[in-house]
Amino acid sequence: MSGLSGKAALCSTMLVVTLLGGCCCQMEQPAPGPDVAAAAPTTVTEVFALSSEQLFDFDQATLRSEAAFTLSTMVEKYRGNARLRSITVTGHTDSVGADTYNQSLSQRRADSVRNYLVERGVDGSKISAVGKGESSPTASNDTVQGRQLNRRVELSAELEHEVTRSADANPNWIVSAPGR
Repeated sequence: MSGLSGKAALCSTMLVVTLLGGCCCQMEQPAPGPDVAAAAPTTVTEVFALSSEQLFDFDQATLRSEAAFTLSTMVEKYRGNARLRSITVTGHTDSVGADTYNQSLSQRRADSVRNYLVERGVDGSKISAVGKGESSPTASNDTVQGRQLNRRVELSAELEHEVTRSADANPNWIVSAPGR
């Protein structure tokens, strides 16, 4: 006997059609992409919190000499960086003292950090300085340690980040470009 008998052949054929039913018809394929990888810009935000003790003497807005070490890293990272969209330097204080005084001190400290970056070649048109005073604590102001954490300068940098999809890759896969 060279093949399956009638009932067995019919059952085998139905099983194959059932199992492969989705593969028997022509599936709609996505339109082919361009030969060059498509890029979609997105924004990545980098945030750095710097202790005021690293940057300033108590109740002062003039940068300490030790601040150069900390801030030089920021200068190297952002000076001439074509992906840089903006930097916001935000000064914060603890709750000791008058609200208006703390607001002014936090603004002067943010301005000092901004000026340092600009004087060393970071594009000043992309940097803003904001003083928040005591309005955004990260810890309780009831303890010495909490107040110390609240006295800080935050640097928030928005960078353009390319997300690419290779024309040869699965159209549902997204490959993120490495940081530059």
